[in-house]
Amino acid sequence: MAQSVTNLKKVTLSISLVDSTGNQNAAEAEELSFVFGAASEGLSPLEAALTDKHVGDSLKMSIPQQEMHEVCGHLLPKLRHLLGLQILPQVLSLDITIKRVEDASAREVVKAVAASVGSGCGGGSCDCGCS
Repeated sequence: MAQSVTNLKKVTLSISLVDSTGNQNAAEAEELSFVFGAASEGLSPLEAALTDKHVGDSLKMSIPQQEMHEVCGHLLPKLRHLLGLQILPQVLSLDITIKRVEDASAREVVKAVAASVGSGCGGGSCDCGCS
């Protein structure tokens, strides 16, 4: 059986923006990888929605602009960079599918924890656009 999304697993998501009519363009799906549960502020609501899910599971989220920081937490800068969102939309509608769940290496865990304790991201060296 495939691993489930639990603390300190490396999770890879396929994320697509969904337009106002509910359509998504699969060619625009992007992959986001992160160590689940490594952020110093705890699980964001986005991460909590992934808890105990497996590869192939999916979910849709529509997040109002004023709630994006709270809902996405430490993943928001990475999402913005990944999806090319220089300006946040009024509602961020996402189609999310779990692509991989694997054991994170000790190095990946340490790096994720250090980033969350520091600037919340890589301090500009992480290539997420947080500089």
